[in-house]
Amino acid sequence: MPLLVNNSLMRDQTSHQPYSKGVYTVSFNLIDLIKDQMNDPVMDQLAEVLGGSAEQNSSAIDSAIPGLLGGLMKSGLSPIGSNTLLEAIKDQDDSILDNFGTLLSGNKQSAMMNTGSNILGSQLGANGFGSLINAVADFSGVGKDSAKSLLGLLTPMILNLIKRKLLSGDGLNLSNLTHLFNSQKNNIATSMPIGFQQQLDSFGFTNNIASNAKDLTQTITIESSSLLNKLFPAALVLATLLLAYNLFFANNIDPQTLEGRNNTPEQTSINKQLSGVMNNVTNSLERIKDTESAEATLPQLEEAISKLESIASLMDRLPSVQEPASIIVTEGLPKISETLNKANAIPGVGPVLKPISDTLLEKLALFQR
Repeated sequence: MPLLVNNSLMRDQTSHQPYSKGVYTVSFNLIDLIKDQMNDPVMDQLAEVLGGSAEQNSSAIDSAIPGLLGGLMKSGLSPIGSNTLLEAIKDQDDSILDNFGTLLSGNKQSAMMNTGSNILGSQLGANGFGSLINAVADFSGVGKDSAKSLLGLLTPMILNLIKRKLLSGDGLNLSNLTHLFNSQKNNIATSMPIGFQQQLDSFGFTNNIASNAKDLTQTITIESSSLLNKLFPAALVLATLLLAYNLFFANNIDPQTLEGRNNTPEQTSINKQLSGVMNNVTNSLERIKDTESAEATLPQLEEAISKLESIASLMDRLPSVQEPASIIVTEGLPKISETLNKANAIPGVGPVLKPISDTLLEKLALFQR
């Protein structure tokens, strides 16, 4: 029997995030790319693996995909997890996407399932993977073994999609992987079935994608209630996300946004230093107009990298400053990525910036813990 997938996963999404890379801009939605793989034969095979009712199987797939992506994204934006995830993506068999339905029904199903489970165990940790399994199983009503099998089978397919997307752009490297993840945060958050985030939370599985989107919605609702009250309900979510971008990402980071957190003198000092570095990087990148100005920017970016290394070493000795530092970087990184992509789109600038921009992004990843 064909598997029925509910609207939270299979709806027609017409609003895609722009994903700027190199000298071109592509609008795409990773959730849509995954949906494209879910043809009838694939659905039938997954239904056999899950063994539940049509409603349970649909719910399992609906929840597994954003849960899995959220976990991979969290790992992929961390300093250690990003490298291991990149290697796992590089090692993927390129033929999986072309033969996914056949592999699900063939004798290679078990091997693919084990490979995916091993990757998730490595990226999420044993506890994180177990929590995701439990959340999918409880939310959908399928067995835990079925939920584990589903996650294991979906992982190679999803990693292959990411691999193909990166190879079709500027290449398979850490910088581009980070750009891709940052471009897909809202898409993943909006594909989360209602109630599943609470299920993840109950098992201790931290999914920053959905929780960040929720936090942004709450913040804008409070600060902009007079405006939002005038909006039609159908436009509320879109307006909230746009306002969130303008408030948190479109402007420079102000260390005063962290006031009220009972900061110690050390925290205040590091907040100011890190905010200054982030703002200087953004401003330097915005001044790039050609290869000459790009070359003139290199010493400033090298100085920023040196300061980031110094701040990171302070963070290691003062664990209490890690959270506010992570907030500053998380809020400022999308703006840096945006300005970097614009600079790379200028003819001849990309090759000049690439070596130092890759290093810069790696150093910023040290703060996302």
